[in-house]
Amino acid sequence: MILASELMNLAEAATGFQGGTNVDFYPNMSLDEAMSCFPMVIYESMGEVSGIEQKRNEALVESAVDIMRYGSSVNVESLTEGALDTLKSTITKVFDRIRKFLTSILNKLKVQIDKIRLNGTQLVSRYGDTVKGKSITSDCKVNDYNILENKTGDTVRKNVEKYMGNPVALRVELFPNSGANAVVDSLKGSTPEEINSSMNEKINSLKDVTTAERRMKLVNTITGKSLSGDKWRDELRKDLYGSDRVDIAYGSNGFTADNVIAFLKSPVDLDKMRSNFNALKAACDRDEKTMQKNADDYKKYLTNSTSSGTDDQKRLGNAKIEAATNWMTAILKVMQDTYGALSEMGRVMVKFEQDRINLATKMFKKMMDFKSSGSSTTTTTTPAAAKTEDFDAGDDMVFLDYDL
Repeated sequence: MILASELMNLAEAATGFQGGTNVDFYPNMSLDEAMSCFPMVIYESMGEVSGIEQKRNEALVESAVDIMRYGSSVNVESLTEGALDTLKSTITKVFDRIRKFLTSILNKLKVQIDKIRLNGTQLVSRYGDTVKGKSITSDCKVNDYNILENKTGDTVRKNVEKYMGNPVALRVELFPNSGANAVVDSLKGSTPEEINSSMNEKINSLKDVTTAERRMKLVNTITGKSLSGDKWRDELRKDLYGSDRVDIAYGSNGFTADNVIAFLKSPVDLDKMRSNFNALKAACDRDEKTMQKNADDYKKYLTNSTSSGTDDQKRLGNAKIEAATNWMTAILKVMQDTYGALSEMGRVMVKFEQDRINLATKMFKKMMDFKSSGSSTTTTTTPAAAKTEDFDAGDDMVFLDYDL
């Protein structure tokens, strides 16, 4: 859906530049100005054609005066030839002006349509050289979040790719010594009762750290930041975007033609980023299954190692098996709750990178439209054969009280 406000902005935009086959003969006019002036071009052209009859009548009067003054005859051939030459040149001029004006209007419209249908990379491909050739000053501004130079996404993509290939490293970072064998072997006590009591302390200690805190640690591990708080989404968004939109002037915060064009030529691959986050979550899920398998193998080991022992040894072995089961149930629940933030984090980061692309595209369109103050035309890379013209209806006809 296209908003009316967007159409107004497009219509008011100055489009005095060329891209591909587009040629604008009146670069100092916006689309709506050109459309408003077109009826006057037709009216002016009609005036030029009607002036032919006046010139012909003037020639006839001059010939009649010559007959009366000098007694000469009317040079009909010369008069007719002159009238035809005048008619031919005038009509050629009239239709050439109308053609150029129509061509400019159509090409201005094509440029505006391009702004709607083309993405930033496509716009740069078509109009990048023209924008580079323009004289753009700090008067060219956009109002948005100052995020173009925020490189957090680079760190995130690097860490996601690292951990999706080695989810154990991420688990060790977030949950050190979380394997069932390491936990059970570290329990204090030589009786089943002491083993169970020690395990309960271990399990209860998991509650000392909230899910929100663990998810924040996950976010910090992936982003390389040191955020804090209970609401990781809000803190991450605040860190990425800042508190509010600001005016970004050309020449600051990465807002230059070279930087914006380079950014849009090689934008972040959002599909790959989204896919890698999904792959990381899948890798963590596989690691959880591996942990469960290792715990099952450990319990089989305990069973086999105590099967031929004394009753006390068997009771102690069974206590450790129960402890391993209880621990895995508890730690896997904590891990699943923590890793559950990965999908949402992926959506936040993909949207952030999409917003950076949108900002760069917005900046590029702003540069396309920019007309420096005090300049009657926009700097263009006009083809040599396409001479630009400053339309001035006053050259041939004066339109009262209308400022072109």
